[in-house]
This record gives sequence, structure tokens and C-alpha cells, in this order.
Amino acid sequence: MALYFVFLGKQGSGKSTYMKGIAASGRLARISSGELFRDEIRHNTELGKKIEKLVNSGKLVPDKLVVNLLKKRLEHSDCSRGAIFDGFPRTIGQARALEKILEKKGGKINLALNFAAPEKVLLERLIGRRQCMLCGKIYNLKSNPPRVEGKCDECGAGLYHREDDKPEAIKKRWKAYDKRTKPLVEYYKKKGILHTIDASKEIDKVMKDVGKKLKNLGLN
Repeated sequence: MALYFVFLGKQGSGKSTYMKGIAASGRLARISSGELFRDEIRHNTELGKKIEKLVNSGKLVPDKLVVNLLKKRLEHSDCSRGAIFDGFPRTIGQARALEKILEKKGGKINLALNFAAPEKVLLERLIGRRQCMLCGKIYNLKSNPPRVEGKCDECGAGLYHREDDKPEAIKKRWKAYDKRTKPLVEYYKKKGILHTIDASKEIDKVMKDVGKKLKNLGLN
């Protein structure tokens, strides 16, 4: 049976980091709306240009556009065992659309994890975050710096400070999150599948907390 998990939390909560670790151990697909967006931007498609403009201004990408990208991604063979969704759904409308897509595949959202931490902690992480221009690997200048300054450990490409990780854009993104995405916490809570994780802890401790919860669902 395929398992599907939703990861919630404000930008800077570490969702992507935990998603990659859990997905690898359970052989689940990693589906990040951010990565789908960046793929379009890297290929300089018309869609990518629209997405880049929205993201850099701190705005959310329209539901219909995101849902279509996700539906296409779920057709890939690596989704046969299930998937972890990061950055999606961002709205109640997207959540309902995702449920319909999974129902057609005979699946459902098994668990929604909400990664919570004080904004002061999140801001510090985002300001110090750097991302590889080629492979997308994320670093933090304070807690997880690259071995060579300004260079990716994995592929050697240059690192950059994303426009949406700068203070003004961060505040806009948080405001948009509180308005459109935060209601999902209550939405999944009512469905009885929400579990909140203290994301202010060290990475290994957070991973242990997540691992315990997922093990109860049969994922080692």
C-alpha cells in the first residue's frame, strides 16, 4: 500500500531537510512544490518565468497551476510506494484537489506533520541559508556551511542567497502562510491525522521524533 505524507510549517522550519531523510529511508518520492517550480525556472519556460516573478515578490503560485504540476509529477514511477509532499498543499483548495487525485489512485493522506518553531529561530535560519545554483542542495552559513566557501560540496557549483530568503520577502511569505496555509493545521487536525513536531530542536532530535511517528504507520 502506498503511503502519502504532508509536511507543513513556515519557511525555515526545515521541512525539506527532514523530507529528504525520511523519503530516502522509506524509498518514497520527494515531491516539493519548490523543486517543481525551480525546475521550470531552470528550463526558462514561460511558466517558469511567471513562477519566478511570483516567488521573488513573496507571493504564492495560483492553485490551478500548482495542482497541474503535481498531478503530472505523481505519474512518475518513483511514486509507486507513496510520496512526501513538501510545500503542498498550501491552501484548503489544494488539499481537497490532492485528496481527489489520490482517491483516483486508491490512496489518501496518511499523516500530516506540522513543523513548528518560533519566528526568531526561523528568521535566523533563512537569512543564513544558501542554495546550490545547479543541484539545489541547501546549506546554512552557521549550522551547516559548505566545506569551501561559496561552493557546493556535492557538485562544486556556486551558492546563492535566494531573493525569497531575504528579510522583506520572508515577512511577506510568512504573512501569506498565515493567511492561506496555516488553516491546513486545523483542517488536518479535524481529520485526525495531524501531528505537531517541535522544529526548534537539533536536526537529529527532530528526525527521531518524526521517525517514531512514521514507524507507527509501518514505515521504518
